[in-house]
Amino acid sequence: MCGATHGVNSYNFPMGINRLIESKALKLYLLALCSRNFGFYNALRMTLFVGSTDFPRTLRLREPDGMRFAFTFRGRTNQGVLSHLYKDGIRVVDTESKRIRTILDCGANIGVETLRFRLHHPHAEILAVEADVANFRLLESNCRNSKRVTPLHSAVWSCDTQLYLKKSPDGNPESSAVSEAATGSAVQAYCIESLMKSRGWPEIDILKLDIEGAEHAIFSGKTDWLAKVNCLIFEVPDSDKPGTLQLMFQKMSDQKWNGIAIGENLVLLRDHLPWSVKQVTGIYD
Repeated sequence: MCGATHGVNSYNFPMGINRLIESKALKLYLLALCSRNFGFYNALRMTLFVGSTDFPRTLRLREPDGMRFAFTFRGRTNQGVLSHLYKDGIRVVDTESKRIRTILDCGANIGVETLRFRLHHPHAEILAVEADVANFRLLESNCRNSKRVTPLHSAVWSCDTQLYLKKSPDGNPESSAVSEAATGSAVQAYCIESLMKSRGWPEIDILKLDIEGAEHAIFSGKTDWLAKVNCLIFEVPDSDKPGTLQLMFQKMSDQKWNGIAIGENLVLLRDHLPWSVKQVTGIYD
């Protein structure tokens, strides 16, 4: 174990230099990883000076059929969501007998996970919901070349109502959350049943929730819609709203699910479905 801690620190560099070397080493690692998954041009866009400015950058990605398209992000602001492109992610593998047809992406941000859904599930219609207007503008831009994706500027709640968007103290839109308190900018909110009705969906094959604690409000209300969900993907939301995970499991206790943890997400899959879940790196297999 002691030998494993040598290397940089064995040279007794000052702490600031050690951190600089470690930072550069991480950059090189990310550059190599992103180059392998997305090509060298995209890797440079994703890693070079990405944390030093909010200057918009555009990736040139490809559809499974080879068609190219653009995906734009803000450098410093979107470091967190952009890492989903090269961190461990989720793919729900369907079958010919039961295709994934409907996906509701709640808390779509600028559309990184929407992009993964779009590439992995070519038969699916996707509704991508985002409450923060700055995020939504990029989401809308990033979805403009796909007829299967519908972006919606809205929040998700236990009922159809008007909510208010609260910015994080540092103004980062990645941490924006909605509240019933009349502070901040107003945003329309819809319950999951209303969103399903708006699309004419009898069921939701994949429901992704990443809504900064609003999961608690959703599961505190009526959850008849839950019986129509085939796969649920979510981060443990208790850091945003304590007690949410327990509430969610209470509402699902009379239903049969198979669960798997991948990265920071939990995936719950109906036990009668012929689907499986696997871990993938980036947006391509």
